[in-house]
Amino acid sequence: MNLVNSIANIEGVNAQLQAILNALKVSPDNVKAEKYHTLASKILVILSDGKIKWGESVIFTEWYYQTYIKE
Repeated sequence: MNLVNSIANIEGVNAQLQAILNALKVSPDNVKAEKYHTLASKILVILSDGKIKWGESVIFTEWYYQTYIKE
């Protein structure tokens, strides 16, 4: 919770996002994978203006990762 509170107190959305990404960089790999997956799914929902629902975004994000990212 301390991390959430400290990031919430940072002014500006861009600075907050940068702080989140910096915190993820030093996280264990399993935590990174989970958080990046959640973040990518959330971004997809937001950018779709509600046309893509949460469940669909999770499926698409996983498909994209398996198809294009994972070696």
